[in-house]
Amino acid sequence: MINPLTIRSGPEMGVAATKTFISQVAISFLLSLKTSTAMGKLKEGEEKNYLDKIFGLPKLISKVIMENEGKVTKVSGELAKAKSMYYLARWVDLPIAMEGALKAQGDSLYTRRSISSRGKQARTNSVS
Repeated sequence: MINPLTIRSGPEMGVAATKTFISQVAISFLLSLKTSTAMGKLKEGEEKNYLDKIFGLPKLISKVIMENEGKVTKVSGELAKAKSMYYLARWVDLPIAMEGALKAQGDSLYTRRSISSRGKQARTNSVS
């Protein structure tokens, strides 16, 4: 029998749910960590070191945001005026770039809807 891995990130309220994506990244990390440990690929103490680091991320992220709030506000104001954005990535960064693009597309004021002649929504295109 196959045992599923549940991410337990709560109900998804939007199409581009960041918490679901982050939960999937975290469970993938934990699965690879446990697999590496079981295969003997990690030295003694390395698993605990990695776990300490991942559980310390919320505090570290809060600290970085607080220390750079002015910069973030300035850059976000400039990005809000942009007519388009490009999300470039390679290898392991690709899912993060795709999530960012999806989030921007979902939140974009420039999302337009193509309407069929009967007034029904035919498809959604994004200018972002």
